[in-house]
Amino acid sequence: MSSQIHILNKEHNEELCHLAALCNTGSEWFRIERSPDFFALSKVLGDTTYFGYFRDGILVGCVGVSKQLRFVQSKMNHVYYLHDLRVHPKYRSTNVFSQLIQAVQAYFEQKTSWMFGTILDQNPYENILTKKLLGKRKIPIKKLGQTYHTGVPLFCTAVKGDSNDIEQVSPIEAWESYLSFTSGLSFAPCEKDIFLSEPGLFLVKKQDGIVLSVCKITDQDHVRKIITGKIPYIYNFINLMYKFRGYRPFPKTGGVFRHGYLAYYAAQAGRDDRRDYITYLYKSTYLSYSYLFMGLTRQEAVTYKHPFISSFSSTSYLYGEYTDDLKLDFHELTLI
Repeated sequence: MSSQIHILNKEHNEELCHLAALCNTGSEWFRIERSPDFFALSKVLGDTTYFGYFRDGILVGCVGVSKQLRFVQSKMNHVYYLHDLRVHPKYRSTNVFSQLIQAVQAYFEQKTSWMFGTILDQNPYENILTKKLLGKRKIPIKKLGQTYHTGVPLFCTAVKGDSNDIEQVSPIEAWESYLSFTSGLSFAPCEKDIFLSEPGLFLVKKQDGIVLSVCKITDQDHVRKIITGKIPYIYNFINLMYKFRGYRPFPKTGGVFRHGYLAYYAAQAGRDDRRDYITYLYKSTYLSYSYLFMGLTRQEAVTYKHPFISSFSSTSYLYGEYTDDLKLDFHELTLI
């Protein structure tokens, strides 16, 4: 039985889409659908290299590494983001995970001494993805911080805010405001072309002409879809409310979960205007999405209390060596 690791390209698209359909991120609530173009997500994540593990000529595992521009210790730096680590269910008890990580480390060792990735805390393979001894090589692993992926329904007033000072602005104005708020936040993305090129609604909160906070409302359905799996019984009740109010229903098992992201949120120190943005969307564009998701700290997440608000956590890890103390200051939603 022969095994090989190769760098993947567009010719492997069909195999990658098939592998992605067999894997999940650890939650029974949903799975990620990447067809018809597995590589489309690369345009959102940055310059990406994919590695594939082949067993007897069949693709049974893959991992992606994206070169990104982010703030690290208050400076713009190129960092390497580890993601899309997927292994065929039949081979998850083998060393495919560690072989892929070792291949990535060897390939990039002249360019960087560390990478980072984000893993859903409910992922059953979290121990494999984080244990310090991977195969014959020791790879130091450090926790950077947790993110709470909080989803707010847009069919009811699950949160209350003041939307009077929220206004839509040009992408350039939003970018300039975002940059002014995030320069000191480690892991805040600062790739201008990606910020501007992806479709979205750019919003700011202003008072007396001064920008207090900014965000971008977007979705990723054009590059990856969330397909519902086993959802809690309460969502049957939610759909009755959707139907009664005439809003977009929560999909049945196997359906596409239409949702948006409150992304690139940044604000003056100590401010949390997310409720105001959610209220703005509820009043103006709620028919576009069933839910709106955002990345929060634990302290922020516990303040969002409503029977229909969902929340699950992930942990970001640093793989490799980094001399200074580094922690996750900016919370977002992409998972390994």
